[in-house]
Amino acid sequence: MRWVLAAAAIFVLAACSGPPTVLRPSPSAQASRLPLATLDLSDWDTGRTVQLLRGQGLSVRLHQPVGYTDWSSPQNTNPAVLAPRADTPAAPAGVTVGSFRAAALGSAQLRATAQPVCAAGQDCPAARSWAVTVEVIQP
Repeated sequence: MRWVLAAAAIFVLAACSGPPTVLRPSPSAQASRLPLATLDLSDWDTGRTVQLLRGQGLSVRLHQPVGYTDWSSPQNTNPAVLAPRADTPAAPAGVTVGSFRAAALGSAQLRATAQPVCAAGQDCPAARSWAVTVEVIQP
């Protein structure tokens, strides 16, 4: 439980920093051989690079931006490294979810887009994009 709270604190601090941050599991989690906690990503994690241990889960929850469509389902550039999970839970309206497992060593990128909702003849802003790089490392 302390590891989960510490990880949450790291996410909050990382979200406040400017450049991409590499998020790594704590050494104590690796050494204890406890089941690997699932890493949760959200809207705020765009542009980040995260590291997962092989076998670790990854959950994505993206909330619909005001004035835009729902996010597209997260697209995965390397399913051999970051395998999609069939047990992705249903999401409430306005939330897009994805669930993955770190299957092999390497890297992959997750990407999603949200399109602006505009009335006819109205100037539309550009689409929004979300992307996270995932590096899978050896436990």
